Amino acid sequence: MIGNGKRRFYRFSLASTICFLCALALYDVQALASQDAIIPAVDVFMIFGVGLFLKGFESLCYQDEYDRFEQVYPCEHYARLFYGVGFSVLFTTGFLLLWTMIMGAANLQEQGVLGFGLLVVGGCLAIGRSSQSV
Repeated sequence: MIGNGKRRFYRFSLASTICFLCALALYDVQALASQDAIIPAVDVFMIFGVGLFLKGFESLCYQDEYDRFEQVYPCEHYARLFYGVGFSVLFTTGFLLLWTMIMGAANLQEQGVLGFGLLVVGGCLAIGRSSQSV
């Protein structure tokens, strides 16, 4: 059972992770099709994902007056959602890694996106595990 602050945190974090998934998928499309016009959309999704994640932490740390009269909600589905999105980001990052290995040499931008994708996967799995024990 969780309160309003944690529920908002989980929702903002989930939306943020979906933005990161969209950014990674668009980056994969750009790598396959060699279209440089997609890069600004990837950057927008990354920035939007970071903003949503920071908004989630803000809702967790600074609760408003509405949270004083806190209701308690069941939270079993959040762990499954975070694990599902985490494994889809892992699949997308793995596909990008496979594509990089097939092409031969990875540039610095591809290595950065791979590292960031693995960081998002780790965050998803950690938040999913912590939401199981709530």
